Amino acid sequence: MSLINKVLKDLDKRGQEPFDREAGGSAVERSEPRTKLPWVVLGLAVVGISAGIVLWPANDSQTMTVYEAEQSPQPEKVQQKPAQTESPRAEARSNDGELNSNLDEPEIANTDKRATVRQLEARTDNKPSESQEPELKQTEQLAGAQSEKPPEQVPERTQERAEEKSTENDSVFVKKSVELTPEQIAQQNIEKAEKAQQQGRLTQAEEYWRQALAVTPDNKRVRKQLAALQYGRNKVTDALATLEVGFQRDRTDTDFRMLSARILEREARPGAALNVLLKNWPSAQDKPGYSHKVALLAQDTGHYEVAETAYTRLIEAQPTEGRWYVGKALAQEQQGSNAALSTYQKALQRVTHEPTRQFIEQKIATLSAQANSAGKS
Repeated sequence: MSLINKVLKDLDKRGQEPFDREAGGSAVERSEPRTKLPWVVLGLAVVGISAGIVLWPANDSQTMTVYEAEQSPQPEKVQQKPAQTESPRAEARSNDGELNSNLDEPEIANTDKRATVRQLEARTDNKPSESQEPELKQTEQLAGAQSEKPPEQVPERTQERAEEKSTENDSVFVKKSVELTPEQIAQQNIEKAEKAQQQGRLTQAEEYWRQALAVTPDNKRVRKQLAALQYGRNKVTDALATLEVGFQRDRTDTDFRMLSARILEREARPGAALNVLLKNWPSAQDKPGYSHKVALLAQDTGHYEVAETAYTRLIEAQPTEGRWYVGKALAQEQQGSNAALSTYQKALQRVTHEPTRQFIEQKIATLSAQANSAGKS
């Protein structure tokens, strides 16, 4: 730089000294082609040197900025501030460089000083100020605390409440298998059977009755309903089999025997019906209808002795009932017994029904006449 300055100063001094007219004219004419080329070279050199001086601090500041950013990582917002302040200054430096390239030697010296000052300012601007250092440190601490912050933990009370809620919800949706008793299962099938029977779905109703009877075989109501439904569907054999199982399970039962006897009687099988009833003949005091059925079936089938015995039991159980006497008298009459007249006379004393009384009176008259003719003979 000092060499260039000396050359420029020498040239300036030479250019300021006046030449003699003769010497000046000849000097100008001779040196004109020589003086232009050095000036052009020197001008280009000055421009190149000025541009290098101007660009070197900017590159140096940029390099320092990157280096400092690598040394101390800062948040994005803090790092962007120096970049924003550098851009207008860099433009100003480039403009100053263009202007200084056209100035003389004194301006070049000033340019060096200004470039040096700007370089120092750029380095100073890249460093955080004392007022910004606490803010940057605080920002770094907050960023580190956020990155190192452990995952949030639910308080124990909140966890306990959540567990209680989950337990309550689980208890709502848990399905527990409950074993039903045979009676409960039978009741469910009974309800289904009755509903199906009302709707006319007799096949399904019969199946429900069967299921109910399977779990409660001693349920008399279910057995009677099933037998009645089977007989109504013209399943006589099935109905009789259902009833027979019932009185075999309970020998003292008379209801199933009576139902079987009625079915057989309707099927024109009075003898079979009588046989069913005679297998278990309860007392007339407890079951007067049972003995009455035996008496009627015995008269229809010609078993008058059985009929007389049945009416005798009924008279013993209900001595004021006149119809029992009439039935016994008829059974005796069919057997040819003389005791029939006496029995008709007793019946006449107890019967209040007028047609029946007339019938009894005719019988008494007939039997009395026969007794008188037999005695005369």
